Amino acid sequence: MNFINFSSLSINDAITLSEKLLSIAVILQSIELLQIRSCWSEEGIWRWSTLSKELRGPLFKIFFSTIGFTTLLVFRIISALMIWNHPHSYLNAFLFFSTWLISIRWRGLFNGGSDSMTIVVSIGLFAARALIDRPAIAKYALAYIALQLTLSYLVAGVVKLKNSEWRTGLAMPIFLKTPRYDSPPDWVRHLFNQPTRSKIISCTIILIECIFPLSWIRPEICFIFVAFGFIFHLFNFWIFGLNRFLFAWLAAYPALYFWSQQP
Repeated sequence: MNFINFSSLSINDAITLSEKLLSIAVILQSIELLQIRSCWSEEGIWRWSTLSKELRGPLFKIFFSTIGFTTLLVFRIISALMIWNHPHSYLNAFLFFSTWLISIRWRGLFNGGSDSMTIVVSIGLFAARALIDRPAIAKYALAYIALQLTLSYLVAGVVKLKNSEWRTGLAMPIFLKTPRYDSPPDWVRHLFNQPTRSKIISCTIILIECIFPLSWIRPEICFIFVAFGFIFHLFNFWIFGLNRFLFAWLAAYPALYFWSQQP
């Protein structure tokens, strides 16, 4: 693996780095699905024998049976590993195709935003890798990824801005008390139980998300926003176990950084 110079990230470096980060995300997603095999095997509530009444056709029958879905996930892991040493557009195409199939198998996105970002990055990298010999065109495939990444933060910020509970700092304490996430460390509860501190943190998150489009201006500015995003998702991973978001969003950062260097 060649050293990547972040002070001048070439289009090839950006594609390669995104592919490797995406491969990590895909491997973790696939392992998680294999761990809950009991839910989608014939003994589970998402068994193929039930879904087959709605999803007809040879493609679904091949990939959505217990054996077929297991095989799909295993090949997904193998493809993600192959990207590290043998990057090719067909591997990115398979990662997109398999993510699409998984979404159909679960009758919608299995993990919401992280699966959406996986699809965005994989299809963008497929186009970029396929057009790597035409960098003047390939860079717009990275622009697609960078734009979707930027919008993900901007839209989230605007939604929070419109919500009075976020503006006043009440959202996080309420969020931490929900049954699904009611297990953060005591210091996290203490951090958000103080109203003024909670309001400052909440408003800071809203501000940075709303002004995230500024990351396109210069690499130095982009680095600050990317660092914020990394810390933000790492915090969510550590506290709430949202590991899928961390690696899916990381895979999109090189595309944004590449475009921040463009004149």
